Amino acid sequence: MPDSLSFDASFWEQPRPKTRSSLASSSGLSVTVVYEDEAILVVAKPAGLAVQPDKAGSDNLLDQLRKSRSGDKIFLVHRLDRPVAGLVVLAKSAAAQTVLTRQMARGEFRKVYRTIVSPIPMQQNGQLVNDLVKLPGQNISRVVAADDPVPDKKTARLSYQVAGKTDWRGQELAWLTVELMTGRHHQIRVQLSHAGCPIVNDAKYGGLCLAGTPGQIALQAVQVSFLHPLDRRQLCFQLPAPESEPWTFFESVTEVLGAASKL
Repeated sequence: MPDSLSFDASFWEQPRPKTRSSLASSSGLSVTVVYEDEAILVVAKPAGLAVQPDKAGSDNLLDQLRKSRSGDKIFLVHRLDRPVAGLVVLAKSAAAQTVLTRQMARGEFRKVYRTIVSPIPMQQNGQLVNDLVKLPGQNISRVVAADDPVPDKKTARLSYQVAGKTDWRGQELAWLTVELMTGRHHQIRVQLSHAGCPIVNDAKYGGLCLAGTPGQIALQAVQVSFLHPLDRRQLCFQLPAPESEPWTFFESVTEVLGAASKL
């Protein structure tokens, strides 16, 4: 059994290889380095910042990290949508990237999210399994029937648990903890929308528009856990609940990160 290290981004008295630091992007969005050693980087990405370069030349996480390290190579392990905030794991060598992506393929790399949806799901917890297809040139995915012969469809699986419920100005909202079993394009967004409870502020998938900052949807990547690529220590990183709207609409939330894996 490997040694275990757990880091909660709300408590920094625990030992860590490097001091937490923040990097300001050219767009004014701040990236926080949560953890760094010779093999990996774990950062908290703000909503509104792309993870990697695009055709428009937008400010992005990879470029900012490389510039802050005088052009050092940084390798992407997984992605987050631009309007999604949360934890991103990066590798500092191609070998470390290979080890981590293999863990993802074997289900050893866990990703947990929190989100706010409306209306409230009918079931307190459950699993969603859908076939998804990404629409070319539209940056959107949709659910297709299992027997639909459309090419390039991929099966998407997630599990969720209702952590809290509230009524805000006549609108019923639910705070969900979601764990991904697969990593598909816009997976959480399209699957929850198809289930009849789209994510708040996610206009692309029919979400209810409430308070919040433009360009942000009520979805955050809040926990990642995996084996260190060099010595296979079990690592777990998590972010505290945000203190901004619409998250503050909930008076009581019982959020058990990773609980969805037990469903």
